[in-house]
Amino acid sequence: MTARAPDAPARRAAFAFAAAITVLAPLVRELYPLSAPTMFAYPLRQRVVYELRAPDGRRLPAADFALQINNPHDPPVTTLGRRGYGKRSPTSLHTPGVAPSDAAARRHVARLLARRPELAYVDLTRRVIGDVDGRRVGERARARWRVHNPRAREASR
Repeated sequence: MTARAPDAPARRAAFAFAAAITVLAPLVRELYPLSAPTMFAYPLRQRVVYELRAPDGRRLPAADFALQINNPHDPPVTTLGRRGYGKRSPTSLHTPGVAPSDAAARRHVARLLARRPELAYVDLTRRVIGDVDGRRVGERARARWRVHNPRAREASR
């Protein structure tokens, strides 16, 4: 038995699909299955990790103070004009590859700490992880601050 050749309509449909993908792919950044491999296309030079501790020493979730690390490789929320493809990341001070200034980090935490009157202060630690010497990845910088709650001071007066 000989293999049957695909019929003309199926061949035309396959050709039209291949032609459309070839033309659209360079014009559109997100086109499944030709989506940009963002985890390789946008490498991180450094990563900032925050840790918060309450006055009693217990660790507080970074997300409670909008300091969590969001996945920078999620697909965009809008693609080809559609909504709902991908997910919107929660608000965070963390921006991939960027370490905000000391003052900006302390201001950000103090603003959100004001919503938590039960905490007099938090100890905030920021670690910057990245290239140490051109061959190794490790901790490049560490800073620690005690951020006082402006509402706790008002309540104690």
